[in-house]
Amino acid sequence: MDGRMMDSYTQVYKKLLNRLLEKTDLITEDILGFERFLIIDKYTWFKEFIKQNEILPIQIDWQLTSRCNLNCRWCVGANINKENETSEIPDSMNKEDIQRIATQIICAKKNGTKIETVQFSGFTGEPLLKWDCLMMAIKLLKKGNLKIGIFTNGTLMTEKTWNVLCHTDSVHISIDGGPETWNAIKQPNYIKYTYFTIINNIKGLVEEKKRIESKTEINAGYTVTYDNFKDLETVIKDLIEVGANSICIKFDITGNEKDKIENEEAMISTINNYIKNIIPNGLRY
Repeated sequence: MDGRMMDSYTQVYKKLLNRLLEKTDLITEDILGFERFLIIDKYTWFKEFIKQNEILPIQIDWQLTSRCNLNCRWCVGANINKENETSEIPDSMNKEDIQRIATQIICAKKNGTKIETVQFSGFTGEPLLKWDCLMMAIKLLKKGNLKIGIFTNGTLMTEKTWNVLCHTDSVHISIDGGPETWNAIKQPNYIKYTYFTIINNIKGLVEEKKRIESKTEINAGYTVTYDNFKDLETVIKDLIEVGANSICIKFDITGNEKDKIENEEAMISTINNYIKNIIPNGLRY
């Protein structure tokens, strides 16, 4: 490599590192976490990026299916269908595809970088609807020493799934409503699904995690809307009781719900009160 290019890279790296050190001691986790992650933890990726070399993503999202058993009001998959004037995104993933894609992920390498994490996402569908494919993919990727995360709506996270899920690195359950609002927001295809279905499934997953001494992070997601934010207190307390690790509170990214909020300041104040007074009792935020 040209010495001048290396000097230029070194100068950029040192400059960014010094700026980071001005703001944090690199120990306090909640200060500039992403910057620390990029510059310190993922030094190889950052270095190659600065040198304008090709790099692989640190993490990829894998969509196993476009089908879902819920009809969430702000569903991104539904928006994709609407924008592309399609009734349904093609859903043709099979075990041959799983074998091929998993092998490509495991073997991919570029300038010292490789894919480290695979998230089975519910961006356009529910991964647990493809349970056989999901189990196969997890098994293959674990052999390749990759980290694995699962995003699920929790309805199908029954006893038969718990042991497999507790051999992944993280499980993220999108709750998005409490006892009073879950059904209206999530609009399940199967009427017996309720908020308590999800809470009981999380409880079972936590118990299996404890039984096998797993380190799986069990996290919940809560998309705040005009009609569910008052349920958040109950949801947080229930998550603490069943033993979840954390909750991610966010707004709808599609923008479909924001216009319905009458008093955003009051809603945010209520949420901040929950975060201040309830979450510290056993749940990370």
